[in-house]
Amino acid sequence: MHLGKLYTTLYLKLPKYIILTMGSNLRDIIEFLGKRYVADKVIPPTTMYSSEKRRYRLFPITEHSFKNYNPLSLDAAFSVVAIDGGSAEVFDTAYWGIGYIKLRARKIVFDPKKKIAKTIETESKDKFVLFLTEDEIETKNDDVVKRKFYEKGNYLKREETRFARELTKKGFVDKDELVLIDGTLSTQGFYEQELVKVHDNILGISKRSGMTINRYAASSYLSKLAMRYKKNSMPWYCYPLVAEYPGKEKPIAEIMFASFVSNSIHCFRIDFPSNVLNKLDEKDREEHISEQLSKVAMFSLEPKYRNYPYPLGAVHTDAVMRPRDREYAQEYVKKVLLNTNMDKDVADLIKRDIEEDLWYERFRRRA
Repeated sequence: MHLGKLYTTLYLKLPKYIILTMGSNLRDIIEFLGKRYVADKVIPPTTMYSSEKRRYRLFPITEHSFKNYNPLSLDAAFSVVAIDGGSAEVFDTAYWGIGYIKLRARKIVFDPKKKIAKTIETESKDKFVLFLTEDEIETKNDDVVKRKFYEKGNYLKREETRFARELTKKGFVDKDELVLIDGTLSTQGFYEQELVKVHDNILGISKRSGMTINRYAASSYLSKLAMRYKKNSMPWYCYPLVAEYPGKEKPIAEIMFASFVSNSIHCFRIDFPSNVLNKLDEKDREEHISEQLSKVAMFSLEPKYRNYPYPLGAVHTDAVMRPRDREYAQEYVKKVLLNTNMDKDVADLIKRDIEEDLWYERFRRRA
């Protein structure tokens, strides 16, 4: 069915009271949005911006920027390790909160001849964190942190980095295995720099990048160009892409975008560690990128994850926080609180904090 007819059909099926109350200003704001864009042929893409407004100067994007690769060229079995973490606030009061994190890893083997992927080993780690609304916290316990540190995701990033290092030290990750991380590597944050040091053969893959080119999502913009240049009949990657990183800093990882299946409208941001790419000449660099992306692409045919690599999709399923996880964590925290030696009045006030948080949560659910 034609897309316009489909939308018209769906619109006509809406109850009249919904159509009348949905807002007459929608057409105006959509038209305004359209005016914020320009046709991608009008202004050559010279700059890419992150969601934090960090500026990346681009190389000229031409037909030669897009390289095809063939995942079917792989004929030997190989394994990858995927690592991900999930977090949830167990309780969140005015002064303190307790978070719960799950760290998960899978080692998955793929046999190109049989086209079979199999998880052969897993690792997991669960932790609690106390975050406080304070500017300074004097403690040697690094599981007690500032609220901002936790809410910005820095605690989870730190623990994911430590988890990856632990897995490498204990031999869960082999030297030549490809390690896949959900997210970016190229920012100059401390934990991203540490993550790149953990293992040479590591890739960051982002489901959503937050990057824009000419106000379009960078992934949408580049996938359209790949179609225009007739590069999408096979998986492709766009590299080199960034000519200059923010502040003219040397990147710890280089950003590129890639698709994993043929004729896909989806592409993903990929972060390759610079310390590996810089050691290779142009030909070897392209061969290295193609080989690593081919391994990822062979895992990207699972329909459940919509072209997202199966190892990262599976380990995300393992790590994602579900309502029952939070409920179990809440009961566990309350049980520990009852069996902790502390002043009775202090314990009573903490329990009141918890009850207030639970009251607000129930109120929101029933609203």
